[in-house]
Amino acid sequence: MQTSNTVRREAQQELTHTINEWVDSSLSRRVWQFRAQIIYRCQDRLSRLWRRVGVLSLQGNAKEVRQFYRAMLKDPTTKGKLDRLRQRKKRKGLMPEDSDMVILSEAVALGRIDENLHFISKDGDFCEFVEEVAKKFPVRVLPVQELGQFRIRLERQLMN
Repeated sequence: MQTSNTVRREAQQELTHTINEWVDSSLSRRVWQFRAQIIYRCQDRLSRLWRRVGVLSLQGNAKEVRQFYRAMLKDPTTKGKLDRLRQRKKRKGLMPEDSDMVILSEAVALGRIDENLHFISKDGDFCEFVEEVAKKFPVRVLPVQELGQFRIRLERQLMN
């Protein structure tokens, strides 16, 4: 299993943000020691995960991915998907965040090296466009919720 430095950085930022949101909504802001302890433990577990996962320095072409999303704005069906994502994510524009485009561009760079790349994500900017990404890039987006079914298919293939 491999990932990129960008994904690693995004995961660490999201972890802290999520913990802060959870603590603030569940408990009072005065529980800073509890918050610090949770953040420390989660970051420690994430650090242990990164030691077991190959973290690569990849140079993707974010411009190519940006062009891909811009081209989807011309098709009413994919533009509609982008608009629903914009509303769900409460963002101003139809385009994904720059960091998402960098992440996909890094996956594309890795997919050009490893032709059997599966890009596991729960982000709608990728999961809503599984077929479109597969047609354009050497990457197969695998939504997290389909991971169990994917594992079963792999096991069946290995048994044959």
